[in-house]
Amino acid sequence: TSMMLDYENGDLDMAFDLSVSDAKRVTEGGVEHSTYVLAPVYDTYTIALPEYVEAFEDIRVREAIAHAIDANAVTSSAMSVLGKPATSTLPDGVDYKIAVGAYEYDVDKAKELLADAGIKEGDLTLRFVVVNSSTNNNIAELVQFYLKAVGINVEITSADLPTAVPLFMAGETELVINSMGASAQDPDQQYDTVKASSTNATVRITDPEMDGYLMTGRNSVDTEVRRVNYENAQKWLYDSYREIPICDVYECFIYRDYISSFATISPAAPNLRFVTF
Repeated sequence: TSMMLDYENGDLDMAFDLSVSDAKRVTEGGVEHSTYVLAPVYDTYTIALPEYVEAFEDIRVREAIAHAIDANAVTSSAMSVLGKPATSTLPDGVDYKIAVGAYEYDVDKAKELLADAGIKEGDLTLRFVVVNSSTNNNIAELVQFYLKAVGINVEITSADLPTAVPLFMAGETELVINSMGASAQDPDQQYDTVKASSTNATVRITDPEMDGYLMTGRNSVDTEVRRVNYENAQKWLYDSYREIPICDVYECFIYRDYISSFATISPAAPNLRFVTF
């Protein structure tokens, strides 16, 4: 916020990583004499359903949650121009990404699945710990709203990072915003914490089939072998309902119109060596 204020006051020539509200205003032409760039972060926000949660052992419960959340609406409300509805657990631009599809928002189907699993309205209460930020808080509140509509209660804890991490490590949350990122555009980076060897129990998947895809993809230098295994991993995740894709993430840069261009090879660290005027 301070950076954007300094930019609009004329004290800065560029501003990076704008907030959702500032990015929306910029893209709608609200800042004069400026050029903006929306660049992919190569990350997909998902809602992970941890293996240690007893209720999630029933795939019908996981499937119900997947159909209860309107991912498009969450993206629009929480991310605005900095989000694009996801079609996989890998973002666009990452090697071997395929569009496995998004889960259909279907409240009736979600309720039917929960009923089949023997879960009545109010039976299930899920804790949702998030690292405090306006985006994370908005996502959590929207998920809470959508799950309430199918009879699942959600209790949100928004904490700073030093407070949240011990809660994650102790398994004190049943819902997780997973955001790993693949700045190298390699799926191994995005799926690193999902592997069976991961110390992050909130998103770790120990299924041998899934882990086989990830480890074969990681250890092979054959592009065809990697393609097949990472495509299979995306399909497995879609069919298992262990991670519910929400959106691909973008960053917004703004700069004065007397700057003709600059390189955005890495959105997290714009390359100022090639700024031209």
